[in-house]
Amino acid sequence: MQNLQNGQRIRVVPHDGPAESGVVALVEEHAPAIPLARPARAIPASDYPASAPWLSPEGDVTGQNTTSINYASFGARVAAAVIDFVILQSASMLVHAVFAGMLLRNLSTTTILAATIGPLVISGSLAFVYSVWMESSTWQATPGKMMLGIKVVDLDGQRIGLGQSSWRNLAKGLSMLSLGFGYLMPLWTARRQAMHDCTTKCLVVRSANTAST
Repeated sequence: MQNLQNGQRIRVVPHDGPAESGVVALVEEHAPAIPLARPARAIPASDYPASAPWLSPEGDVTGQNTTSINYASFGARVAAAVIDFVILQSASMLVHAVFAGMLLRNLSTTTILAATIGPLVISGSLAFVYSVWMESSTWQATPGKMMLGIKVVDLDGQRIGLGQSSWRNLAKGLSMLSLGFGYLMPLWTARRQAMHDCTTKCLVVRSANTAST
């Protein structure tokens, strides 16, 4: 018979004397040490998912792996915004030309009002849909961002949905209301986030096969 007591194993051995004496001898045996936990195993670089190219493994002084995120630089974001602005302005000019043609064919109060308000509404809606749809698509970027090799992701590095993309683009109004201060925040924020990125928990990162900045 075995009993566990204070980390030791006690074995009861019958005594060789007369059975009626009921005397037993106790022999102590030390139980082997039980390991409490396995040592931590460093994750090899090959285990990092290939689907997250913005994550790159780096070894630290302890021999364990950490991850670094290649955030898009402020200059890359500005250049991408300029390219998108040129594309949208070209589309806006076409819209204005259509309404100008309507106005020339029929000069009336209704056409004047339509030619004044119509292009603004259509151009603004086009710019909003352009950014929301492209950044929530499989490309995760507008044409300007794609040309600069950057894209929009959430805080987990995943593709953002249509709703989150809509909120992000609506939140750009906060950056505008701050007199442009919100657009300059990538210059000093830790994760190079603008005000609308911080508000909607988004990141702008380098795409695959592009050099980090």
